[in-house]
Amino acid sequence: MRIHRLPAAALLSTLALTACGPEGPGGAAASAAAVSPLAGSSPAVSEPVELLRKARAAGAVLTSVKATYTNHGNGQVTGSVSADRDGNCVGTLEVEGSGSAQIIRSGTTVWMKPDARLKAETMLSSADRVGDKWLAYSAHGITTASQLADFCDLGLELQEQAGVLEGGGEVHPIGAAVPKTVDGVEALTFHVRDLTYGELEIVVTRAAEPHLLSLSGDTIAVAFGEFDAPVQAAQPPSGQLFNGGKLLDRVPTP
Repeated sequence: MRIHRLPAAALLSTLALTACGPEGPGGAAASAAAVSPLAGSSPAVSEPVELLRKARAAGAVLTSVKATYTNHGNGQVTGSVSADRDGNCVGTLEVEGSGSAQIIRSGTTVWMKPDARLKAETMLSSADRVGDKWLAYSAHGITTASQLADFCDLGLELQEQAGVLEGGGEVHPIGAAVPKTVDGVEALTFHVRDLTYGELEIVVTRAAEPHLLSLSGDTIAVAFGEFDAPVQAAQPPSGQLFNGGKLLDRVPTP
């Protein structure tokens, strides 16, 4: 599967581990963004493969989805984001021991509100100037801002690409697929192998229009829900905004 952008680790690490201005380290988690393709054990068409094909078709017409992420390969990073096709997005990001941030996107504008701990660790002398305000910037601007905007799109992208290898082929399960019930919904769980993350468990609903419900491994996990639910992304009040472009422009990137 195309999961090279799946975990929020690269994004979160760029924000919280390398966002130290000119005085801080850079590239601490560059390797977290490089995920190898999944390798299947058989070319035969099976129920998991058919479900993933249908899930991709259903994902292509989803209007919105919520995705919740965890990556604890290099210290725990978590994120939860709801996004729709109109560019609306609300989410949170957290780096264990370093703080958290709220994210809002509406159209081509992104607002980020870091908590006190994250500001203190990543903005150095600028933290006092930011205060309790939201940082505002263009979603298509500097590298870090673009990554934050991309974070909003991960859920819908994964729904559209469920079961697709990096080279364009289809993933195939290893071992037997097992039926299970998730919150009262019938689903099928099976395993695939990734060269970087090892064995991953995939869960897909068994329905006329199935959806990818989750994938998880030893160091990563992502779960999906609130399919086609409205996403309310209201711009923060103008008096609570701070132009964050210059601050983020100083952030070294991996």
